[in-house]
Amino acid sequence: MDNELLNKQLTDAMIGFANHPSMESERKVYLAFKNTVFIMPVIAEGDFQILDGRFIELAPGTKIQIAQFNNEGHMLYPAFTDLKEVAKWNENLEEDNIYLVKMQFEDYEEMLKDNEEVYGFVINPYHQDLIIGDMQIKRYHEILFEEDHKDAYTAPITSLLDELRVNYSDELEDRIYHMFQNLRLLMPVQVPNDSCVSNVTEDGVAEIVENTPINVMPLENENGEQVFPVFTDLYEAKCSGIDANPKENRYLIEINFDGLEALVAMNENVHGFSINPFNHNIIIGHEQMSKYHQIKGEFTSTSSVGRLVEDDKLADTLSTTAEEEARILSEFASTPYQLDIEVDNEKLKKVLTKELSSYDSINKAYLVRKIYADYDNYLLVIDKERDGKNVISDLKQAIKPILEENRDIEFLSHNEDEANQIIEKVEPFYEKAKKRKFLGLF
Repeated sequence: MDNELLNKQLTDAMIGFANHPSMESERKVYLAFKNTVFIMPVIAEGDFQILDGRFIELAPGTKIQIAQFNNEGHMLYPAFTDLKEVAKWNENLEEDNIYLVKMQFEDYEEMLKDNEEVYGFVINPYHQDLIIGDMQIKRYHEILFEEDHKDAYTAPITSLLDELRVNYSDELEDRIYHMFQNLRLLMPVQVPNDSCVSNVTEDGVAEIVENTPINVMPLENENGEQVFPVFTDLYEAKCSGIDANPKENRYLIEINFDGLEALVAMNENVHGFSINPFNHNIIIGHEQMSKYHQIKGEFTSTSSVGRLVEDDKLADTLSTTAEEEARILSEFASTPYQLDIEVDNEKLKKVLTKELSSYDSINKAYLVRKIYADYDNYLLVIDKERDGKNVISDLKQAIKPILEENRDIEFLSHNEDEANQIIEKVEPFYEKAKKRKFLGLF
């Protein structure tokens, strides 16, 4: 395949980034590197096979000299995307005995490891002139890791926001407002010093000491209004390029809707907050906050966390009159979801038990079904000691192969108000085994 067609994803991404620079367009460039085949000019001596025109395949023992470009004192290997870009180089390949070798991103990375005098490589030096050094190489691998673990990092609400952007409906929007009640978003903040932080998870989410003053840098939206940035999950936060750097006392923290609303109220120049500002950019201003409270009032008039679905109430719906059945079902419908405390998925419990038992910090776990209007998820309540370890991504990865289609799993800490109601009704399916004493020792 012609290199120009092969690398169209990269060239299109570089054009998009040049015309509309953003976190999202820059990320597309990095993602395109994975499938790009670059062209590197060399002078070769020894055994090599001529493939097509000036392209060659190197053999073991072939000696090569690689052209190096100078950029502000930095030496760079050239990386062309196609022959048209090579032609912009003012060299006669045939007269100068220059051949072309096809290279991938990782090939350049290996070459740079062997030659510390070379700063990096430059893509299309006579056109885009895009320089890839150590920082860009590191970011490339971070992005690949984020994409490989996307399912583990992504929250259920993120897929709903994707759907809202493509197929908007009032019903879908209301469902998202319902989720705000128990949703914890991620916000980048800066604190005065590290003593203000009581704990940091493996994923860099921090717990801040109560009453700590936090500094949040607002963004300016397209209307010139200032908004606080928040993210639905770790994937969205990582995609944004937000630098949570403990050395500079910058962290991601969890914050709920009410906390965000209070923060906005304290900052009169801030219009509201933006959910996933570099992707969905859902602006929640005063109008949206009012709507949230209106919807919240509708479903909190009977219960603030939904209603437990108990066997006797379900049995009533099978034996009462049609009018009574309609009344009960209507009562259920007035809440955002119900909880079914009977989960008979033994395979799921077995996989979860195996994974949970590998963590000494987890004491108990409870499993219920969370039933929404037109779908349902599992809900796992975890009684866990605070040790800085984030187990959610590992659990999601472990159960992914056996999880039913169109069903997800949500997580809740045992110290949440909603969890307390569940724990009162449900027996734990997992409890940490007590260590047995031998000769007086643990």
